[in-house]
Amino acid sequence: MKKKDINLYYWCPVLSNVATVRAVLNSAIATNRYSKNIKVSLIDTLKEWDNFKSVINDKIEIKKIVDLSFFFPKYGFFMRLNYIKIFIYSFFPLLRLLKKDNPDYIVVHLITSLPLILKLIFNFKTKIILRISGLPRLNFFRKTLWRLVSKKIDIITTPTEGTLQNLKKEKIFNERKIHLLRDPVISISKINKLKKQNIDKEYLHKPFILSIGRLSKQKNQKLIIENFKNKVFDKYNLIIVGEGELEDELKMNVKKLFLEDRIKFAGYHSNIYKFLLKSELVIISSLWEDPGWVMVEAAACNVTVLSSDCNYGPKEFLNNNEGGFIFKTNSSQDLIQAVERFNLSEEKEKNKKKLFLKKQSNNYTFFKHFIELNNIINKN
Repeated sequence: MKKKDINLYYWCPVLSNVATVRAVLNSAIATNRYSKNIKVSLIDTLKEWDNFKSVINDKIEIKKIVDLSFFFPKYGFFMRLNYIKIFIYSFFPLLRLLKKDNPDYIVVHLITSLPLILKLIFNFKTKIILRISGLPRLNFFRKTLWRLVSKKIDIITTPTEGTLQNLKKEKIFNERKIHLLRDPVISISKINKLKKQNIDKEYLHKPFILSIGRLSKQKNQKLIIENFKNKVFDKYNLIIVGEGELEDELKMNVKKLFLEDRIKFAGYHSNIYKFLLKSELVIISSLWEDPGWVMVEAAACNVTVLSSDCNYGPKEFLNNNEGGFIFKTNSSQDLIQAVERFNLSEEKEKNKKKLFLKKQSNNYTFFKHFIELNNIINKN
């Protein structure tokens, strides 16, 4: 008997290059690639998918509901004004789309309050899949909204077991609705293609440590920079890949410490694999991650990972120190000690950790994500 066709929409208005946009895009691509009965559509408000047309299959439909141009900064306090603008200008266009197309499911990632409020007020038939990465700050508004609309949300997914258990403790949602759904991070064919590209020779003068991510408070690159004069880092340079609101501040810190010859800012790169494959070590200094894409990508490339023990992903993915080197979040002393442990470790120990992580990364492939998502949908 043929399975019923399912229409699956994704809602994820994005303002900058964050992991969430890749999570949505990869989920859509994976579902389109492996499913025989799920038709995928991406809802567009900011031309957010224009830059990805080369990788979006023709079978994935782009549903443009409104064309917004922005004049507020993408970073900092005023970024919130953009979210308000998206909410206001997308309110009725999104409602019209959902009522007209009547998709079976809509997966909501960012500015989740809009589809949730629409569901609460208008009670359309489309089932909502709420994606929660990490445990968002449970302010009064969010907690109240979640409680009001909890019965109308059909599925809640989280990328890590830690976040799943934390959500259950909050007792806002029915436990049976909460499911583990790992992010689709790894595409082996994509890695094999991108790793053939070369990085600029200026980065290869000395063995280097790598830090990848948005230049933000969360990623906490400041911690690495402030400690890079310590002798444990003497034989390395540091390459920081990413862009963000703290770029000027971090560059100023580097200048004040007279480290401009050893710390390089590479800017944003869509291909981080060419950096990973040449690096000695990847440091994740984040204050929170769930689970931390760079860690998974490094694991797939057989690169040693040194990470903070922040909630919720790193400890779970690394299984504490079994898959890498863990240090206490935002602790200079612990960071230095962890780098020293790495420096003193024999290759046999490092390879054992790499092998463990390589196996862990298999849970984050496009196919594994599709299987998990498909099973969740079939249960509902």
